[in-house]
Amino acid sequence: MDLIVTLISDLVHQVFDFSCILTWICLRVTSLSILTCNFFFNLWCSLSNGLECAFDYLESCDQNLFVCTLNSGWIFIKSLKDFYFDITYSMTMWQILAVCLWLGIITFSPTIRKIMLNCIAFLLVGSFAALTKLVRRKMQNKKVQAKKWSLIGVFTFLVTASAKGIYRICFRRKSKKTIDPNLTCIVCIDRQKSVLLMPCKHVCLCEECTSGLFNSRKIGICPLCRVVITNTMSIYM
Repeated sequence: MDLIVTLISDLVHQVFDFSCILTWICLRVTSLSILTCNFFFNLWCSLSNGLECAFDYLESCDQNLFVCTLNSGWIFIKSLKDFYFDITYSMTMWQILAVCLWLGIITFSPTIRKIMLNCIAFLLVGSFAALTKLVRRKMQNKKVQAKKWSLIGVFTFLVTASAKGIYRICFRRKSKKTIDPNLTCIVCIDRQKSVLLMPCKHVCLCEECTSGLFNSRKIGICPLCRVVITNTMSIYM
């Protein structure tokens, strides 16, 4: 009977010791898991804040996109630097070592290691790819805006030219109505007489028709008396 009691007591002690050890292991694994999750959560927050600040900085840039890209990349790297200092000051040395040990145990599996490397590559390469895509989109928007401004310039030129043409037509019609027919040029019958021909002293041409007369002939002749013109004088009637 004593032997049975002794065996039972030994079994209870062994089970109790095993449960204590198992509980201690579970608590340690849980604490390490919490530390690791906290580590990755802070890393993700730093990456998100860095990307958000970089995007905001790029959106505020209008010129020198290359310089803006370098500055936004520096903002992204600075967020990782701040993350390093935050982790250094918020975690003790044994916690950092425990996280590193836990990460080493996790990455011992090839499948988990592949997944983690893919995540790290996505965080590092994908962020700069997003920055590059944003820069390209901004360049395309600038090209579209430049094209719009060029179209607006062409449209403005056409409207201005049309307005000038309409103004000239209206002004000519008005001049025809207001100018006395006896004072109009006998060649174009449109503009007012403004040139005195010498030596006949006839006033029958405007300045444009007089210059055209001398350009078409070497010697100018008065259209009224057919006398050779030696000199001209502008007058205002």
